[in-house]
Amino acid sequence: MKTTNRIQEFRKKRGLSQLRLSEAAGLSLRTIQRLEKDPTSGSPHSLSSIAEVLAVRVEELLPMEKMESDPFPLAVLQALKVMNLSALSVLFLPFCNLIFPSWIFWNTKNEKDFILPGRKILSFQIIWTLGTVIAIFGLPPLILLAYNFHRAGGVPWAIPIYYLSLVVHIFYTIRIARALANGDTSLHFLPNIL
Repeated sequence: MKTTNRIQEFRKKRGLSQLRLSEAAGLSLRTIQRLEKDPTSGSPHSLSSIAEVLAVRVEELLPMEKMESDPFPLAVLQALKVMNLSALSVLFLPFCNLIFPSWIFWNTKNEKDFILPGRKILSFQIIWTLGTVIAIFGLPPLILLAYNFHRAGGVPWAIPIYYLSLVVHIFYTIRIARALANGDTSLHFLPNIL
């Protein structure tokens, strides 16, 4: 049974040559040619780069037989959803966005399908926490210096900065939840620092 070449199909729909796709994805032309012959031989990074350029999910690049015969385990998907939503505990207690997802990751890391998306969710939580701490402690002194506020009792800048940071956190948590609900476990919009 011949499989449909999904990468080539999406590439041609977008009007891209193999060379243009390779340049946009940051991959070699040979890699694009090899993946068009057998997309299952590609690394997650290569497939993710191509999917991002073609504006599709990684799963859509795989042959239909692969997609049907190797579905993403439901238990792992549920664990990813719980891990993602547990990060909202930061609304009640600081740093719980690291504690609860880390605990879930540690207890579920033996599932091979869980590791990469789990790392990406945890990476986002680490980056968000570090960024928030740096913003809360670093921006107020800079704002005070820039506007020469020498009087006591000015605006407590840490509070609006923290609330703005929470809005960003909630936005990304919802975005991750929507991606997982659609079956997109690549989470290509999140970095992986772990």
